[in-house]
Amino acid sequence: MTRIGQSPNPTTQRSIGNPPPQRQEGDKLHTVQRGDTLTHIARSNNVPVNDLIQANPQIQDPNKIWPGDQVRIPGGAEQTTPAQTTTPVGTPQNNTYSTGGSTPHQTPVAPTPQQTVNPELPTARPGELARSQQSEANGSQGQVWGTRLNNGAEVSVLGGSAQGDGYGGGDLRGHVLSLDRDGMHVGVGEGRLGGAAEISDERVNLSVRADATGINATTGNTNELDVGSKIGDIGGEATIHVEADGSAGRIGAGYRANIAEVNGGVGGISDQSTDDFRTEARVAVGAPSGGAFVSWNDRDNDGATNYRLDLDVPIPGTPLGVGVSYETERPVSDGLAVLGLVNPITAPISAGYLAGRLLDFF
Repeated sequence: MTRIGQSPNPTTQRSIGNPPPQRQEGDKLHTVQRGDTLTHIARSNNVPVNDLIQANPQIQDPNKIWPGDQVRIPGGAEQTTPAQTTTPVGTPQNNTYSTGGSTPHQTPVAPTPQQTVNPELPTARPGELARSQQSEANGSQGQVWGTRLNNGAEVSVLGGSAQGDGYGGGDLRGHVLSLDRDGMHVGVGEGRLGGAAEISDERVNLSVRADATGINATTGNTNELDVGSKIGDIGGEATIHVEADGSAGRIGAGYRANIAEVNGGVGGISDQSTDDFRTEARVAVGAPSGGAFVSWNDRDNDGATNYRLDLDVPIPGTPLGVGVSYETERPVSDGLAVLGLVNPITAPISAGYLAGRLLDFF
């Protein structure tokens, strides 16, 4: 049984990602982590982003880097991630360095089988990724026209994709206009249609979902805080998905028919910690969202299961609705704190505990 975010075959050679850089003496190597962009790497190492791009000609598209890639930091800048100077996953490293200050020499090294890197691991807005499942299946995408602007933004006109979810289902997505830069996103005329139908010894996965959004905008520039808004958002989902080994699942139903929505999230979901905590809030006007979902999986691939609750409720007698999402890797202690909010005696203690979790105090 394959858990979410893991390769079904750990001996498969890496089939995606960028080749290793041609390292020079005095340079450092940065191993790309989930959420990294070349802009963030350049800022963290006090290197102009254009210099970083020129120092890494092996990266054909500066907007497409994957976890496990290695990026050359020119000029002896300090490395900002734990030292990892081994060969990038599944890619041959042709530079071998002798000790004692001698001149580097080239020694061909045969590629070795390594674990496949999943390009769908979280690298964007956590609030959006929490509502999707990581994919282990091949997909395809295309666009009528697209380009990259001088400021690094990617523009796509009339684009779409077809992607399996690795669990007997998949999604068809499309957009009229999409603009992305450093995790920030603006989409016009976005739509999605998906579903699954599988009952087997491994899982029960029955779902149908569809949505369309007029304008969707989100900052999405960090994993700790993001804000966004939507105009003209309609859709619905009904899902029963349970893995036989308990590693993943999603159960619930809901609908959206909002004229507008404002949302925000705080907290982080990262493979660097096994006690992640995150919460989100939404306010909608129109025919507001309603529904509830419970989901669990190891979506950040850190060995700890993420438990998530999504709840949207219309406010009776008004055109408003509110929604909250809550995700944790400490289901017992954090769950008790949430329950403690309903009791006026324990509410101050629970609120302080949850605030401390949001601020990473403990």
